[in-house]
Amino acid sequence: MSSTDNTYNGWTNYETWRVGLEVLDGWNLWDVFDLDEIGEIMDEEGEDCRGLLFDTRRMIEDFVEEDVFGCDKIPAGHAKNFAEAFINAVNFHELARSKVNQAFEEVRHQRARAA
Repeated sequence: MSSTDNTYNGWTNYETWRVGLEVLDGWNLWDVFDLDEIGEIMDEEGEDCRGLLFDTRRMIEDFVEEDVFGCDKIPAGHAKNFAEAFINAVNFHELARSKVNQAFEEVRHQRARAA
């Protein structure tokens, strides 16, 4: 019987792992929102926080598209088609959830230091 686990280093797939590693390295939600604001959202909406998750996903998608395709970095043709296919395979929801969880953990650390 063969394994049906198609994950890559704990992520949905290679594309998601690679974008998280290469493109989003150093990108933090608290660079966009103040940690106090993130803490308020965490307190009001709980861990689910669908609104913040949706907004974070959109920001990440825009950031990645600009980073990869901005200023016509990749000319039209096969290379651009491959890049688009690669980006289309990325699980942006998973990346957003990771960044939101990371921000929540930073809020918890900040609150613990203040206590």
